[in-house]
Amino acid sequence: KTPPEKKGYLLKKSPALFQGYQKRYFVICPPGDMRYYENEEDAEADRNIKGVIQIAEIMPDAKGMEKIGDKLPLDFIIRTGGKKSYQLQCSNVAEMDAWMDL
Repeated sequence: KTPPEKKGYLLKKSPALFQGYQKRYFVICPPGDMRYYENEEDAEADRNIKGVIQIAEIMPDAKGMEKIGDKLPLDFIIRTGGKKSYQLQCSNVAEMDAWMDL
């Protein structure tokens, strides 16, 4: 089994209206899946996957992965070619830059 390229907790904005953010454990696995789980234990056991973002499907331009801006300085959005988007929040700027350097 190939070890993950990156892993850690991020806050994911819920798709449901008025639900806020959900803490999720993200894992980037070769050859290019970004999976998220409810917690680290589920990720380590590779069970109960909450969702998968195909890195190859992230839009290739600047709109594919971008920072939100001044009002939410630790948030960024991932957009896929399938028109799905994921708003994620990091705990600090260095962490956000590391995730955005995929």
